[in-house]
Amino acid sequence: MRAPAFIGLLLVVAAFSGYSQAGSPEPGFSVPAMVTELAIFLPENPTAAQQPEGQQGSSRPNGLRELVQTHRDPRLFFTLAQVNALLPLLQALWQNPFPTPHAAKKLQATVDGLLTPAQRSALERFRRERDELIARAAQQAGAGAGGPSYPAGQQPSPLLRRQAMIEALIGRLKQRKEELAPQ
Repeated sequence: MRAPAFIGLLLVVAAFSGYSQAGSPEPGFSVPAMVTELAIFLPENPTAAQQPEGQQGSSRPNGLRELVQTHRDPRLFFTLAQVNALLPLLQALWQNPFPTPHAAKKLQATVDGLLTPAQRSALERFRRERDELIARAAQQAGAGAGGPSYPAGQQPSPLLRRQAMIEALIGRLKQRKEELAPQ
């Protein structure tokens, strides 16, 4: 296995395990994990379905998009009130995509507080399955698994990657808001 691919896989596992890319612990919070988790409460992104796996600009392990799809339940999609509450939180996160551990904990608690009991239950099931998927991907790392490769010098910065993830989620929330707006 090439060293850059292995390092990329480690970064993916770390990101979804609650650690920042710099390796400093942020227990229970990571921007990529939060974005992925919130996606299960939104209709499918029509443009993501058209892109081949690994080409979405994220370094998600293979199978994560499918896992998100299996957990989408229209009965659990965000309501207009939830969307309106999430948008300013995510816009603030876009401004500071590397929150302090205290700010990250507060943000996660606020987001979790917006969820209904049914959504929280679905999210816990998703987290368990996601963690199992990531563990399997880490075990397969020796078999040549890895994240997307980028041409030399074209690796986006961690700041730009996080802002792009957050911006995409904000865009999807705005679409959901339009869908739910009274006619």
